[in-house]
Amino acid sequence: MSGKITVEGADAAKPADPNSPVRYRIQLTAVDIPATIQMGAMTKPDGSFTTSALAPGKYIADIAGLPAGSYLKSLRMAGVDVLDDDLYWSADPGRTLEAVISPKAATLDGIVRDEDGNPVTGTVTLVPVPARPGHGRLYPSTTADQQGKFSFPSVPPGAYKVYAWEDIDSTAHWDPNYVRPFESRGESAEVTEGGHASVSLKLIPAAVMRAALRKAGL
Repeated sequence: MSGKITVEGADAAKPADPNSPVRYRIQLTAVDIPATIQMGAMTKPDGSFTTSALAPGKYIADIAGLPAGSYLKSLRMAGVDVLDDDLYWSADPGRTLEAVISPKAATLDGIVRDEDGNPVTGTVTLVPVPARPGHGRLYPSTTADQQGKFSFPSVPPGAYKVYAWEDIDSTAHWDPNYVRPFESRGESAEVTEGGHASVSLKLIPAAVMRAALRKAGL
């Protein structure tokens, strides 16, 4: 598979700097198969890339190495929007993947408190609304500091539910069934391109989390 990444607002007439440190990695994760298969390729200085031999099938595409404050805005395969969907690779060399990065990501921050209203540390996760399992860029996590403060500097625009956990596995919040028992404990947030949102969260204690998961049969 071949394609190209461009940065929105960049001067297309300006020659690419061959010594530029800004290079990205295309990540392709196969879906609908028993084992997880990931392949990738680094971009050249002009943003173009070519992967090694890729078996036909469905994949989720993502880009690693984005600068802080930017997000993946557009992803098209042969002119078809695949940003939030699976792409199907048919081994046709004429089908290229075109990506656009925007330097205007949203920001989201806030504070985490315990049941007594005291600031507390914890793991804060974003879950997109509606859910998009497998699209990891929409499920970031971070850690609140000892004053309960946290920040996400590079959020793709959209609607999210925000949760604070005393303890959670790194990708558990990707599973809609896992977070469903805690929907009433999350806070809604919606951000636009270049926008900002702030939320106040109540920590979900580990004991409460385990009890809710047992009750849900998980």
